[in-house]
Amino acid sequence: MAISTAPVLALRIVHELRGAGHTAYLVGGGVRDLLLNRPAKDFDVATSARPEAVLALFPGAGQVGAHFGVVLVQDGATTVEVATFRSDHAYLDGRRPESVTFETDPRQDALRRDFTINAMMMDPASGAVLDFAGGRADLAAGIVRAAGDALVRFGEDHLRMLRAVRFAARLGFSIEPDTLAAIQALAPRLQQIAAERVHDELARILTEGSARRGVELLDSSGLLTQVLPETAPLSSLTAHLLQDFPTGADRLPLALAILLHAAVDPALALTRLRCSREVADRVTALLAHRARFAELPAMGRAGRKRFLRMPHFDDHLELHRRWCAATGAPLAAYDFAAAHLQQDELFPPRLVTGDDLLAMGLAQGPRFKELLEAVETEQLEERLATRGEALEFLARRHREVI
Repeated sequence: MAISTAPVLALRIVHELRGAGHTAYLVGGGVRDLLLNRPAKDFDVATSARPEAVLALFPGAGQVGAHFGVVLVQDGATTVEVATFRSDHAYLDGRRPESVTFETDPRQDALRRDFTINAMMMDPASGAVLDFAGGRADLAAGIVRAAGDALVRFGEDHLRMLRAVRFAARLGFSIEPDTLAAIQALAPRLQQIAAERVHDELARILTEGSARRGVELLDSSGLLTQVLPETAPLSSLTAHLLQDFPTGADRLPLALAILLHAAVDPALALTRLRCSREVADRVTALLAHRARFAELPAMGRAGRKRFLRMPHFDDHLELHRRWCAATGAPLAAYDFAAAHLQQDELFPPRLVTGDDLLAMGLAQGPRFKELLEAVETEQLEERLATRGEALEFLARRHREVI
């Protein structure tokens, strides 16, 4: 087992806790990913040590959940969550337990976790795995299964329903039937979760694994109706548009634009999801300009260049390519745009500035922007090439107004 791939800080924390007489293991997604031979980076530590004992060993650590026995140990840019073994009491808000009991037995801690594949603990010294919930068998079978009773797990923390979809989409797993049935039964409870939390999980579903698989699981589980009713039920066109969707956080606006392409009011969905202004603006632009590709070959030079230099134009181009692939439309406009992206000078150096307008005796105001845009249009149309020509053009336009 490639324990050496675990972050050095996590290994050091386990070593120091054990040196002080406590039980400690690596736990969480890092263990799961190691067992899957996937890149592993997010290692947490579970320990019998109480929070005060962890803080005594790591004085610079911070308590982010003293009530829950969670301490964050940081070294430079690396942070590891160290949590005391615990069992949880009642969850009254659908997100966190009202209280916990600290435990000394790692079994109790493992069985209160969300999914079997996340409940395994690893001894970094020997590579031995503590598997109290059957996580290794589920890893081998490619299954996301709730640890224990699925209705209880999702009733405790409703956000776990979205996490089930996220893990299945990222890992290429299926959701175990009883776990899926529990999600379908409890899906409406997702409305009780803060929109920001829902947004974060949805963003990860769309950008960390198979976006199409994730959205299909959201649809079949009943969660899509709760998260994005504008796109439920999932259409075959939307599913096709998401086929082989690239991963990466910067792809979120493109994914949301695909999901909302048929929405009557996309802005309402973006607001409800608490999307950032940047993401909302990018999605809005993608939807507003999607149909303009058909006009591209007939545009004048200036219009074409301004279209091609829109911010994040790679997303616009990718959306059009996907649309053509999904609908069978010809790729002529795509090829035209791709060719001109290489050929056209989209951002030529400015020939004149506002200082030139001031030197002509023009007062600052709306006319400034109008004249500068007119010069740029002539430049993009390749009718002006030098500063002298631009100044002559400005003088002529200024005289016409006077």
